[in-house]
Amino acid sequence: MLYPIELQARTRGEGYMAAGVARQGEDRDFARLAEVSENRAVYGLPHWFLLLCISLQGPAPITPRGPLGSDGKPSPAPQRLSIETDRVEAIVNEQVITKSEIDLLLEPQRQAAGILDPAKLAELRRNELLRLTREALLTQAAKRMRVDDASVEQTLKEILEEETRKAGGKAQLRHNLEGQGRTLADYEREIRNEILIARLRASEYGLGERPENEIAITPAMLRAYYRENLDRFRSGPAVHGKQLWVSDGLTGARKATLQKVRELRSQIQTPEDFDRATRTYSTAPLPGRARGDMGWVQRSSSVHPAILEFLFSHEPGAMSEPIELENAVVLVRVEEKRPAGLRPFEDPETQRDISGALLDSKRELVLRSLYRRLLSEAYIWPDTIRLMLGGV
Repeated sequence: MLYPIELQARTRGEGYMAAGVARQGEDRDFARLAEVSENRAVYGLPHWFLLLCISLQGPAPITPRGPLGSDGKPSPAPQRLSIETDRVEAIVNEQVITKSEIDLLLEPQRQAAGILDPAKLAELRRNELLRLTREALLTQAAKRMRVDDASVEQTLKEILEEETRKAGGKAQLRHNLEGQGRTLADYEREIRNEILIARLRASEYGLGERPENEIAITPAMLRAYYRENLDRFRSGPAVHGKQLWVSDGLTGARKATLQKVRELRSQIQTPEDFDRATRTYSTAPLPGRARGDMGWVQRSSSVHPAILEFLFSHEPGAMSEPIELENAVVLVRVEEKRPAGLRPFEDPETQRDISGALLDSKRELVLRSLYRRLLSEAYIWPDTIRLMLGGV
């Protein structure tokens, strides 16, 4: 549903578009709001929402007045004071995105990178505004689905417990978030939104929720992709490795981390021992794989040089001494080695890669169609944001 709430306002003789945001502080502003609500048909939005938008804009600049003159009228003041207030950067249906919200998210990035160039800061602000707008579109669509709230909260609880464990406790997690300019409540809201968006995408893909949307990959499609992309399967030597990654956040200090990893190494006698220790202690972020499984690694892989050196200089079954990284200590184990050449089609890893590529391609088309539909149905202010997001 479209929400035509672009309201015309005029202050100090200068016209501007306010998208539901008027100035607060004088009776005539509320009278104008009431008039607009009646005459301009602000459909779908209750008055409390418009008043909320007004409050976000803050009080109107105050014009000081001098003492009363002989005619009983106040004399003009020599200057006009202005009050800097928060402002609305965008509206996505009923959701308002403000300047302060963007500033809060960007400040840690700006400080970490030492960005001072106004042009670069403006680019970062624009990108963050577009990201928040996309997230709002998808989150709102997800909330319109029939989602089991209990399952969402259970997933959120499990993720928070894991993140707390990785950080070394809730106090440390709070401290880490504060360093990024976020609170624990902000983090929980972000994760909840990610869960909702993941449910929305899963529904669009099918995945047991909408069978009519299931994406099918046939053997013929796998073989056709392999024939058309042979160069992708030509590679240099590769090593299949596993790693046990213990972060300093888990123990609280590097000395304690080193001691823990040495203790674990002395206890590991078999591949099963390594996997068991990895499931219990490893905190390495490896989405899409079993915890600790590095998959096939090539010399060009974006893996720490010390880990690469061990993998390619040792034979299968070898396990490294503790390798110290910036925020963790790692044990690495060599599983298999593969010479350079063309990976055969029958290789299970090859077929997994092909299936993943085909699924990614088809899912990208599904999401692009969903995104364009949400853009076409949504009220977005200002129109320039819709254009930057690819809408028409």
